[in-house]
Amino acid sequence: MAEASRSAEEKDFFSRVNLALTDCGRRVLLQLLLRKVEELTPIDHPVKPWSLDDFLNHNKEDISLYIGKNNNKRKLILYPGLGKKTDLTKWDIPLFVFVLLNACKLDHNDALDRPLQHDIGNLSNLRNKMLHKGAPVLKEPTYRKYFDRIVGAVQRICDYMQEPALKESFRKELSQYGSLRHVFQNDLISEFGCKSVDMINEADSAVENGLQQMQMIIQKKGLSVNIPVLDVIVMFRNYSRENEQAITERLHRTFSEALEQSKEFSADMRADRTASEVDDVVKSLVRKLFDEKKEITKVGTGCLVLSIQCHDIDAVISLVQDSLSGKLGSLFEPLEEVMQTYEDHVLFESAKCPTNVGIAVTLWKAQF
Repeated sequence: MAEASRSAEEKDFFSRVNLALTDCGRRVLLQLLLRKVEELTPIDHPVKPWSLDDFLNHNKEDISLYIGKNNNKRKLILYPGLGKKTDLTKWDIPLFVFVLLNACKLDHNDALDRPLQHDIGNLSNLRNKMLHKGAPVLKEPTYRKYFDRIVGAVQRICDYMQEPALKESFRKELSQYGSLRHVFQNDLISEFGCKSVDMINEADSAVENGLQQMQMIIQKKGLSVNIPVLDVIVMFRNYSRENEQAITERLHRTFSEALEQSKEFSADMRADRTASEVDDVVKSLVRKLFDEKKEITKVGTGCLVLSIQCHDIDAVISLVQDSLSGKLGSLFEPLEEVMQTYEDHVLFESAKCPTNVGIAVTLWKAQF
């Protein structure tokens, strides 16, 4: 009975975060986009401010470059056809993030734009985590952490726009997600309560498209190419610098040991019951990557740096797609869940990203 009650509560936590994100998170990104479009109206434009469609058409070449040739769904939403306007009701969080980061001239070196980019990325990161969650449940510490991240990002974006009234409106709406009574009668969760979100890659689509084109050339010409090693940086949130260094060193040792043992991938390794839970999930992660033809060849320090040798270009494209969609993060979820069971690590969370895919593409081109 207690187990069933806890399960229902964790589903409730998941629904609250998901609804707050797809409702308030999406709408604050919409308001930010409209504000940036207005600010970017050219001086000589005949109508001020210009429309969103004028803005999109003006930036079509750059936007199309980032979209890539194969993402027709995104193109049709942005550019529905001659005489038609883009329908903002069809935009989801990834599309708002994509246009804001790639077409709205945010300057990473600017003191105001840099934290804004961080907050946009924060909402994007949470959306990916929720989308790739294996089961629709959140433990209470994770729920509170995720919810606080949504509230903080929404409020800071409102501050950036200098919209105190909008900030207060969102504050009131978000406070209601402390309970789902305003969404569901009798506070009951409906299976239709979680809005579906279409998968759209968020950045670097041009890189993915370039890799697919190279794959076609390799197959057509029967070429053999050397695939460079790709580095995946794993960063840890919610720690002081000192504690972050300590947990990085701990996991560096664990991954290094798993790497040594994985060279044979013996049955004994998989059946080892003497290892800690952290050791077990790390070994499982290493094994899963290996099965997907993505072999960790080295573990570096600084942050945790995993050097991955993909066995073929299909594995490279898969790694890039997993990174862009957020699926790569789901691979680390078992590790996060185990770490969060320890008293000093209840807020353990990691962020993962490949760092040298662009360099790899350049190296491949040099081989053709």
